[in-house]
Amino acid sequence: MGTNSVVLDKIRCVVVDDEALIRERFRYAFPLEEHGFEIVGEAEDGEEALELCRQLSPDIVITDVVMPRMNGLELTEELKRLMPRVKVIILSSFQEFEFARKAVMLGALGYLLKVTSGYQELLEILDQARKEIEADREKMLLSIEERKHLQDSQPLLRKQLILDIRSGAVQSLSKLNSTCDFVDWHRPKAAFVMGMVSIDRYSALSQTFHPKDLSLFKYVMMRIIEELAD
Repeated sequence: MGTNSVVLDKIRCVVVDDEALIRERFRYAFPLEEHGFEIVGEAEDGEEALELCRQLSPDIVITDVVMPRMNGLELTEELKRLMPRVKVIILSSFQEFEFARKAVMLGALGYLLKVTSGYQELLEILDQARKEIEADREKMLLSIEERKHLQDSQPLLRKQLILDIRSGAVQSLSKLNSTCDFVDWHRPKAAFVMGMVSIDRYSALSQTFHPKDLSLFKYVMMRIIEELAD
């Protein structure tokens, strides 16, 4: 596991229960901050919790099952639809076990029994949530890096596509379309014309100007041609 500062931030939690004593138990009875978890909000029912989650963007929601207005199952389903990266932990009693099972089927990470589950059980499921959150964050960072790398490589990839078209290496329209999508170019029509631009006395220019200036010149020319050709 990496040691990126984003990964090591405190895990933000919201506790949802219509009983104030249960909410207070999580906030005051368990030293969660010592283990990297922070309770950033509380709610009495699912509707209030959903609005709170929109405002706070928590990592974990710990929610009761039976609540007024919106219950824990409905809250779990809405969170997985609107904020799929949020990890949901269900609080239930023995009588509500079937509800807890349904919540897991809807995407909840797991459940805790209100009366019998102690601090160790809570830490175990929170640690499981932390591992999944850190894995999600690492995937997101990797995706951002890949998109940046693609953006940096686009001019070269576009140039190669033009050379491939010119040499006849691109034979099918489907391959051409998929490559245009990859390099973020408009898809051409079934019949299209390709124009070539030649820079006069380029060899003389290359001896006069710095390579960085030439690269900037070619990039500006490329952008002008793209705008004119649309």
